[in-house]
Amino acid sequence: LGMRVILDWVANHTAFDHHWVDDHPEFYTTDSAGNYPIVAVNNEGNPTDWTDVADLNYEAAGMREEMISEMNWWVTTAGIDGFRCDVAGFVPYGFWKTAISDLRENHGSLFMLAEWEDPALIDAGFNAVYGWEFHHLLNELAQGKTDVRALARYVEKCDTLWPIETLKMYFTTNHDENTWNGTVSQRMGDLGKAMFVLSSMMERSLPLVYTGQEAGLNHQFPFFTKDTIGLDWSTTSADASFFAEMIALKHNHVTLSNGVDRHEMALQIDTTSNSAMITRGRKGSADQVVAIFQFSDSLPAYSAPYELEEVVSVKGARVYAAKRD
Repeated sequence: LGMRVILDWVANHTAFDHHWVDDHPEFYTTDSAGNYPIVAVNNEGNPTDWTDVADLNYEAAGMREEMISEMNWWVTTAGIDGFRCDVAGFVPYGFWKTAISDLRENHGSLFMLAEWEDPALIDAGFNAVYGWEFHHLLNELAQGKTDVRALARYVEKCDTLWPIETLKMYFTTNHDENTWNGTVSQRMGDLGKAMFVLSSMMERSLPLVYTGQEAGLNHQFPFFTKDTIGLDWSTTSADASFFAEMIALKHNHVTLSNGVDRHEMALQIDTTSNSAMITRGRKGSADQVVAIFQFSDSLPAYSAPYELEEVVSVKGARVYAAKRD
């Protein structure tokens, strides 16, 4: 299938019944009275509301080495292709640099995704980070709380702060947003698909399809309890067709490549109509993809390139691509 599997790795804390609690009590953070384990704390040392997990102490002798050993075990034994590292910014960046270097020395190229957004994590060895800032921008665009000027500012900021080969995982929803802030339709209304198109067209983009999106699931999952909501996977929905089109677009057009093999992006905005156009391509290449976005009821300022064919059309977005033989 050409698929790769990465494992969700929580290096910041463990469950209270993890065997380290008994076998290695020195691995855990203590409170002022010396009690352990305590709930996970943030970077200021204040307790979080994650009451079901115990905080690890990265200054404890031997703990970092044991953590790296556990990560190596999963790659060796299960043959996974990398890790999605939970709340990566709560873990010392020096640990990540050492761990990632060790993992790649032992296993070759692995894909490392940080659930955090900090350029220093790219320096530590991560391939990709979560695009939280862009996600909040998508919500505000869909809700009419900002306009295309914010999109232009974001692109300029990225070019200043982030290496061009960086991948940023862009999303219209994920497990946190779904639970705490609502479904895509609750946050973005009928512009949800347009925002996914925007996420896919951006330079540095690694677009995420979250649980059930491709099946049109409009359900808010509880965070700490089991939810047995069912889906009829045998029924093809308009959502399935849309996501299939978007995935095919990424696979079929090298011009949408990001990371080290990236192709260039040009953004144009029109503030009067609150519309935008993104062009992806490379000088001298016939492969080109253009997306036109309309975030108001005004007539768009941009028209379809005559030499391209329309491949995706949703409320607020149309995508045109070079014709394929």
